[in-house]
Amino acid sequence: RLVGLEMCIRDRKMLSSAASIVETVCDSEQDCMDNYPENLQGTEKFERMEDAVDSLSDALEKIDDAKGHIQSALG
Repeated sequence: RLVGLEMCIRDRKMLSSAASIVETVCDSEQDCMDNYPENLQGTEKFERMEDAVDSLSDALEKIDDAKGHIQSALG
């Protein structure tokens, strides 16, 4: 049981690190979008930026879900 517990704790820390990285990238991309010229906001590049932010936000939610499941398993 101790080995499994240690693995869960390690995994939770790794997920927290991953979440921090994803959040930083997501915030940076969102800042770029917020400062994008209004006349270019309908372009394909802007749409790809929006898609990236949406995907990164979804990834953050999934990471948070995984951390919650690990926390539940730890009791």
